[in-house]
Amino acid sequence: MQFLQHQSSGSVDDHRTATAREAGADINSLMQAPVQRIGKYPAVLQGLHSLAQQGRRGASRRRAPVAAHVNEMQQIRQDFGATFDELAELFHQVYPHKLPVDLSIGELRMFGTVEWLNSAESLGGSQADQQQQQQQQHPQLCTSCFVFRHAVVLLCQEPRPTDEAANTVGNYDLIRFQTVIPATDVQVRCGLSNDTQRSYLWDLVHLASIEDNRVEKLYQLANSSAEARDDFLKTIRHAVRDAARVATEQHQQQHQAPQMRHQ
Repeated sequence: MQFLQHQSSGSVDDHRTATAREAGADINSLMQAPVQRIGKYPAVLQGLHSLAQQGRRGASRRRAPVAAHVNEMQQIRQDFGATFDELAELFHQVYPHKLPVDLSIGELRMFGTVEWLNSAESLGGSQADQQQQQQQQHPQLCTSCFVFRHAVVLLCQEPRPTDEAANTVGNYDLIRFQTVIPATDVQVRCGLSNDTQRSYLWDLVHLASIEDNRVEKLYQLANSSAEARDDFLKTIRHAVRDAARVATEQHQQQHQAPQMRHQ
């Protein structure tokens, strides 16, 4: 029994001694650690500052494309918003039985300039006259194609004469031709390419309609790169498919409504 008591008291004494040593070591380490770490603080702060700078530069790079897109959309709204509103209103007046076209900037999917090869058929005069006009010192016509979610707009402009522009509020282009085509009435075809002249052709077709008493209208267009042409074809075809899907869903809903009333 005494042996056990002796062993127990010895263990307690040893434990107390070890604890005292550890406590002393802990106090010494706590007193020495801040002094030892002072040399590391500048490196740590420099690293944090570098990471913060990289984060700010990365955020700026990510914001730049967004800001450029917003500015571009605002410019389009400023330049063409009134024209889009007029086209949408005119379409509703001419085709009151059809769904209205939404030409708001939020619905715009793609836009760009194109070369309108058969513009003489719509602008008047022969193709030779058009070519002769382009060879003169007068500014060339500028044709733009705007692809909305469910519609395509073709717009042909020419700059105002300098003397006329000086007497007007804002130097805006004169609109020689404008049209809006619902995506349900659109078809596009890829044409032959002339690599020597870097002209990549494609056709924009306003389909014929017996209901609307309309014959088929063909717009022969071209881009200076195959990539631009393919982007137009891809975006317009996507708009056509989406418009067809929406039209099918609305047709089904119209047929389901009478059945529900009879039930």
